[in-house]
Amino acid sequence: LGALSALLTALIALTQNDLKRVLAYSTISQLGYMFLALGSGVRSGSEAFVTFAVLAALFHLFTHAFFKALLFLSAGSVMHAMGNVIDMRRFGGLRKVLPQTHWTFLCGGAALAGFPLLSGFWSKDEILDAAWTAGLHAEQYRGWYLVLWLVGLLTAGLTAFYTFRAYFMTFWGEERIPQEAFEHPHGHAAHGGTPRLESPPVMTVPLMVLAVFAVGVGLVLGPTHLFGHFVAHTPDLPEYEAEVPNYFMMVISSLVALAGIATAWWMYVRQPDLPARLAKSAQGLYQLSLNKFHIDELYEAFLLAPLAGFTTFIRIFDLYVLDSLVDLTGQLFRWLGLRFRPVQNGLVQFYALAMVLGLTVFLIALLLKL
Repeated sequence: LGALSALLTALIALTQNDLKRVLAYSTISQLGYMFLALGSGVRSGSEAFVTFAVLAALFHLFTHAFFKALLFLSAGSVMHAMGNVIDMRRFGGLRKVLPQTHWTFLCGGAALAGFPLLSGFWSKDEILDAAWTAGLHAEQYRGWYLVLWLVGLLTAGLTAFYTFRAYFMTFWGEERIPQEAFEHPHGHAAHGGTPRLESPPVMTVPLMVLAVFAVGVGLVLGPTHLFGHFVAHTPDLPEYEAEVPNYFMMVISSLVALAGIATAWWMYVRQPDLPARLAKSAQGLYQLSLNKFHIDELYEAFLLAPLAGFTTFIRIFDLYVLDSLVDLTGQLFRWLGLRFRPVQNGLVQFYALAMVLGLTVFLIALLLKL
């Protein structure tokens, strides 16, 4: 499930044109990565490996917090400077217009892509290592673990590609600034000089702080195993043993990440007309990804619509059946009250007569039984 989530949402992110939407689907993909690590440790017979898988997922969650927060805030800085426009097709060459946002976005994007030695490289490498090692430990389903590892590796390449697709579309190419940037209050002073479109320090300084962590936190906590030893103190977690670095995995994941970055550079910087040609030649696949594999429509048709129908039925049942029964019960006892009201007339003589008649009936019935 984690591998499928990671791959599917990465494929969706490939064609999105909304910068924040790319990052949103990327977040789902990275969460799938974390569950891939957790799932890899579930069927392992080694308690130490279970701990390693858990630490791999938590480490990626930790590093992901820095570079994804950086990317979302950088996207917000772009959106603020561009007059609330977030469509990447309307951007271009913003690295000269928004230099501080550009460099911080590049740091976050490189970390997310798994560029060697940055934070995402260390945590993502541990997840791939967990999936690979799970296959070595597994007596059954070894082939399936290999498939999961390949899916994780493919997703790593797609992550690098769509991250730098967003980066190159926004910050490289011919300079394109939407008119809304100059109509926005922040941009009025920038008509005479576009560099002043850069966001104010209250926005860019936090980006710089996050960029430092996005670049360096993995290098500090990864090779030293400081993060693993810290989390290993968790109660009930099996004893942690530092894994020997898997240099083969490091090389493979680095090559895949660099290949994804290089492909994005070739398509969106060197051959900017190539993406449109590819989209036209594979229109069906392109539309499928652009429309998010129609997951929203399927979700609405098979989950939301039945639930909405069920809740409508419950509302009608409550309104016309339950409420009617409650009203009918009230009306019944009101009718009974009206009928029995003459009995409670407040006359002592009437009550005494009723008691005598009742006692007489009781005695007659008793005598008849005898």
